[in-house]
Amino acid sequence: MSVRKEKNLAAELGFCLALLAMLATFFVSSLEYSAASRRSPWVVMIPLAGMVLWQLVVVLVRWRGTAAKQDADKGSTDDTAVRPQKAASLLVGVGALLGLVWLMGLVVGSGLFLLGFLRYLSDTRWPVAMALSVAVPGAMYLLFQVALGIQLYGGILAESLFG
Repeated sequence: MSVRKEKNLAAELGFCLALLAMLATFFVSSLEYSAASRRSPWVVMIPLAGMVLWQLVVVLVRWRGTAAKQDADKGSTDDTAVRPQKAASLLVGVGALLGLVWLMGLVVGSGLFLLGFLRYLSDTRWPVAMALSVAVPGAMYLLFQVALGIQLYGGILAESLFG
């Protein structure tokens, strides 16, 4: 498997894990709402979680298939030198997302994470990465904060600076 394809699969896997972490955060925070208010976010979260889990299975199956093909081409089944490094980079990515969201809030933190993710793992050009890292959190803000009236987490920096 080429380094580019391996990087793309790692990026897809990391993105799926990051989305699941964000959905878990949304789910836990929505438990504070009343039963009637909780329905709106769950209508979005439950199908989205199902789609992300399905994509995660697809990525893992593709990753396993390409790893098996690579092993068959090499005649070796030992790829332990690569796997821990991939797992560590994915854990660092998910940790970075959660840390940024905790520190800077959901909108700003996810935008910064998306920018770093697009530039580091998927080699997206700067203009596209910048546009997406502004557009996606902006759309999230407009959908949840403005349209649905759901207060998004602002982060501990905003709480400490603005009370």
